[in-house]
Amino acid sequence: MATKSEPKTRRKRKTAPAKSRKTKPSPTPGLLDAALDYARQGMPVFPCKSDKTPFTKRGVIDATTDEKKIREWWDTWPKANIGCDVGSAGLMVLDFDPGHDMDELVDRVGKLPKTKLRQKTPRGGEHWFYEIKPDEIVSPSASKLAAKVDVRSFNSYVLLAPSTTKDGSYKWLERGKPAYRTDTLASEANSHRTKDENHDTWIIEPDLPENVADAVTWLKSEAKIATEGQGGDHCAYATAAMMKSYGISKELAFDLMWEHWNPRCNPPWDSSEADHLETKIKNGYSYNTSPPGNCTQAYHIACTKDLFKPVSAPVDPDGDAPPIPEGLFNVDGLATRPVPPFSVEGVKVAGKYSIASGRSQAGKSFSEMALALSLATSVPWLGLEIYQPAHVLWIAAEGQDRIDHDVEAWCREFKVDRATLHDRFFMFERSARLNTDDGKRKLSELLGYVGWHAARSDEPVEVWFDTLKRNMRGGVSQEEPTSDVLATVNDLSANGYGVNLIAHHGRGHGETKGLTEWEDDADFVRHYTGTVRDRSTQIKFSKVKRGEDGWSLAVEYAEHQLSEDASTLVAAHGKRVEETTASTVKGDQADLTPLVDAAVLRFLSGNALAKYSNDALAKAVACDDELKGIVGASGSSIRQKYLPLLRENHSDCGHCYDPRTSRWRYVEPEARHAEMFKVIDGGRSGRKRKARKG
Repeated sequence: MATKSEPKTRRKRKTAPAKSRKTKPSPTPGLLDAALDYARQGMPVFPCKSDKTPFTKRGVIDATTDEKKIREWWDTWPKANIGCDVGSAGLMVLDFDPGHDMDELVDRVGKLPKTKLRQKTPRGGEHWFYEIKPDEIVSPSASKLAAKVDVRSFNSYVLLAPSTTKDGSYKWLERGKPAYRTDTLASEANSHRTKDENHDTWIIEPDLPENVADAVTWLKSEAKIATEGQGGDHCAYATAAMMKSYGISKELAFDLMWEHWNPRCNPPWDSSEADHLETKIKNGYSYNTSPPGNCTQAYHIACTKDLFKPVSAPVDPDGDAPPIPEGLFNVDGLATRPVPPFSVEGVKVAGKYSIASGRSQAGKSFSEMALALSLATSVPWLGLEIYQPAHVLWIAAEGQDRIDHDVEAWCREFKVDRATLHDRFFMFERSARLNTDDGKRKLSELLGYVGWHAARSDEPVEVWFDTLKRNMRGGVSQEEPTSDVLATVNDLSANGYGVNLIAHHGRGHGETKGLTEWEDDADFVRHYTGTVRDRSTQIKFSKVKRGEDGWSLAVEYAEHQLSEDASTLVAAHGKRVEETTASTVKGDQADLTPLVDAAVLRFLSGNALAKYSNDALAKAVACDDELKGIVGASGSSIRQKYLPLLRENHSDCGHCYDPRTSRWRYVEPEARHAEMFKVIDGGRSGRKRKARKG
C-alpha cells in the first residue's frame, strides 16, 4: 500500500538585514510627463518654484527641449512647475489678469482672433496663445496694451498646466492649434521700440578695452544660446544687437560671438554657415533701436559732456548780441518781468498745478466742475471774478454719466446758453494714465486738439483729472508712481497747461491721506470739508501762491430738477467764512452749541405753529445762514450731538421740546414755565387725594 510521503520542510533563506537608506522622491508623474510632452511639441521648458521663480540660475535662458536635461531637472526638483520660453516656442501670450478691460484692449489692437490654445490661471485669469512668424521678436510688456493685460514672448515665460501655486492650479481651457497673431497686435506690442534718432551715431570710440571685456563676459555666461529649431536665428541677431549696445563694432562683434558664444549654441554654427551668422549680426545692428554703446559707462560720460558743452561760435565785437532766451532776465529786467495774473480772483493762476482734496461726498466734483465752467464762460465762480478765461479739458475717469446733467443745471442756474461752451469745454470719458506711455500719448492727442481751439483765441488750457487715483497706475502714496505722475504734471505746467487734480481721502483724516508730497508740489491747494448731502460744504484755500492762504468759502447749492427722474445740485454761490467764526470752529470737535441753540430758536420762532421731529428740525437748522458751510454743523451732527444737549434745558431753546410727544414747537418762555408749574402741581394734588382716599 502506497503511503504518502512526509511533507518536505521548507528551509528559510537567511537574508541580510535591509540597510536603511534615504531615497530621492520620484518626480511627480503629471509634471514630468507634461514637461516632456511640451518639449516634444517644440516648446522649450525649464523648472520653476511654486512662487513662479526659476530653479535654474538663468531661468528662461536655460529652457530646452532636450529630454535628458528635462529628466535631470525633474529628478533634482520632483515637484517643479513647468516654465515655458514663449518666444522660442514661436508664440506670444496675452496674459489676462482678473479685472482686465477687454474693451480697452480691443480699442487698441482691434478684434482678437479666436485662438484654440487657452489656459486658466490660478487667480482666475487666462492665457491666450498666438502663433508668430518664425524668428519674430515680440517684446514683453506689463499693462501696456490695456490695464491688467500683459504680453509674454521674447525672453519671457509663463507656467503651463498642471503647474500649481499657492492660489491653485493652471488648467487648459482649450488645447488646440493657436491662432495666428494679427499685424496690429504685433505692431502695438512692439510700438515702444521706436528707433532713437542717434541709433547709428557713435559718440564713443568703438571697441574700448573695458567694453570688450564686459561683452566677452556676457557672451560666455549670460547671453541666451541659440538652439536649432527654437528661434535660433532671431536669438543670433538679438545677441548681435546687444554687442552694439556694449559699444562693439560690427566687425569685432562677429569675432567675439564666433569665439565666445557660438561654441555654447546647440548645435554651433560650422564654418560653412559663417556667412549666415554674419548676416544675422548685420541684421542685429539694424534691429537695435538704441545708440551704440548705450549700456556702457563711457557713453553716459560722453552724453553728459555733450549736454553741458559750451556753445562755441565766432563772436563779432561790433555785431548785435544774440536774442535773449525766453524766461532769462538780467538784473535790469527782474523788476519789470511779466508776472502771470490770477485767472480766478485770489484762487488760481493760469497754467499752474492745483489739487482739490476731501472726503467722498464733500462736494469736490460739483464745485470743481463749476470752476471749470466758469473759466470756460467767464461767469464768476462762487462770487469770485474770472480774470483770465480758458479752454477746459475734463478727464472723467468716474461719474461720466452725470456730467451732462451737471453742465445743463449749471447753465440753467446762471442763464448761460450751452452753445457758448461749444469748442471751449471738452470731456474725455476715460482715464488718461499719467504715468504710462499710452496715457501720456492719449493725453498729448487730446491736448493737441483742445490746444488748437485755444490758440485761436490766445487762451490757456486748463485740465481737470477726476479723480487722481483713477488717472494713474499704482497707489497715490507709493513713491514711484507719485514721482512719475508729478514729473508729467510738471512737464504739462512747463508747457503752459493748467493741471487740476481731484483727490479723495478717507474718513477721519483732516488732510489728504498719503498726499503730502502732492500738496507740497502744488501751487494751489483746496481742501473740501463738510458734506454735500447736508449742504454744508466748505472750501479752505490752504495754499495760494502769491495770494492769501488759509481763508475759507462756504458753498451754497441750488437744486435743479431736469426731468422726472433726474435732478442735480449746482455750486451756485459762496460765502466767505469770517475769521472770528473760522477761529471758533475747529473741525468736527468744535463746540457749536451756542450757534445751534440760537439757530433752533430762530427757526422755531419763525414757524411758531408747526411741530418738528428731531430729524426734521436738524435738517432745517443745518440750512441756517449762520451755520451753513461750517464743519460739524451738518444735519446728522446737529441731530446726534447738539439736540440732546439742548433738550436738557441748559439752553435758550430747551423749553421748546416736549418730551411727551418727542416734538419741538415754539413756546414763549413764560408760557412754558406756567405749563410746567401746572403739570407739577397737578401731579402733587393727585398724589394727595390718593393718599386721603386710602
